Amino acid sequence: MNIPNKGSSLKLLCLASLPVILIGCGGGSSSSGPEFVAKKDAFDVLEARQVTLKGLSVGGDLYTEIDWGDGTVEEIRYSYDHYSHDYDGSYTGEILLTSHCYEPCKTTIDISGNVKIDTSGLTNASPTRLKVEQVTEFTGSLSNLPNSVKELDIDAELLEGDLADLPSSLTSLSLRNRNNQGTISGNIASLPSSITYLSLDSTEDFVGSLADLPSSIKSVYIDKNTLSGSLSELSRSIEWLRIGNASLTYQGDELGDLPPNLISLDLYNWTVTGDISALPRTLTHLNIRDGNAVYGTISELPTSLTSLTLGNGFTLTGMYSELPRKLTSLSFGEDVTISGSMGDLPSTLTSFSWDDATPPDQWVTKLPNGLGRILLDSKTETFASDYVDSILSVLDANGLSSSNSHSSLNVHLTGNMMEPATDTGAIDSLTSKGWTVNVKS
Repeated sequence: MNIPNKGSSLKLLCLASLPVILIGCGGGSSSSGPEFVAKKDAFDVLEARQVTLKGLSVGGDLYTEIDWGDGTVEEIRYSYDHYSHDYDGSYTGEILLTSHCYEPCKTTIDISGNVKIDTSGLTNASPTRLKVEQVTEFTGSLSNLPNSVKELDIDAELLEGDLADLPSSLTSLSLRNRNNQGTISGNIASLPSSITYLSLDSTEDFVGSLADLPSSIKSVYIDKNTLSGSLSELSRSIEWLRIGNASLTYQGDELGDLPPNLISLDLYNWTVTGDISALPRTLTHLNIRDGNAVYGTISELPTSLTSLTLGNGFTLTGMYSELPRKLTSLSFGEDVTISGSMGDLPSTLTSFSWDDATPPDQWVTKLPNGLGRILLDSKTETFASDYVDSILSVLDANGLSSSNSHSSLNVHLTGNMMEPATDTGAIDSLTSKGWTVNVKS
């Protein structure tokens, strides 16, 4: 009797069984590690001509097979990438994702493209993350969404239902209703208590107060809705806050009412008052624009800031040398008054813009070495050709180039009336160093 080579047979056995189970391979002893499985997520499309899938897994995934339903099967090993498929004509049917992964197998369905789908077509899917954005149609009821979903990011224009119908274990929710066509309604108090991230864009059918938001929330982004309340009613645990809505019924809000541990703050299109000295000292990102009544001096800004945008209506005075020294991005509106030399800009700066155009006498021959983006926009004055020439010459003299910039190289000069530059030598020199020069009215 021929006895097969022991090592060879064991190797073949392990390779043959790998897609099903890993336990038992390697030395004959059982493993106590996680089980290797093939997890299937299937969803039906009503009509598809082109489908794009992105980020097929959020962890634990070794590779994924996509069966597009028309006889095409692809094996995907880079889950962070996106994959598109074009159909010959129109396709109706199932798209199957088979993820080969170790338990717990967390999968993602992130779909966009020329495709029509309904929430009822998701009954055979159990993803951890579901994103539907920029598809031809996304219809159905919130009640049909898979209960497995913990992160939900969807265009909700054509959906129906109540906030109470959302999966109960959600930790992240992004709803967009940009065309104000959807029929999703409900009280904000009905949101799952487990939510830590919330983004509501043009969801005007929701009712409730900021005080009704789950206490677990860390990040809040609210734009164009009819919620009521005041900053003092927000959870004190919030670290990221963005509010942009003139219809919010704030009364006498002060910067001192903000949650004390904020890291990022964006406020625009509504009125808040107060001295910037009341801002949380933990801030690294600050963006206050349009329709506010905030005032103060530069020296009172949080020193931890790395990104600063102060728009129109912000009364701020001070010296360049008083700006936070960790800034990488700086943008000013029309009412900011700063004295001193621009040579005192933080050396860490990579992006600089000013909506009211820097006076020519403030331009110096020393700018941050890593500066790669400059935007000057004059909304009230005319940029004369000699002014444009002087700015371009200063930039050229600074020696800014791709070798020392940390971002895209771009200088953008714009205004109500922009006379063309006459010193083409400065433009040619900047272009040769890798800069893109835009001058337009």
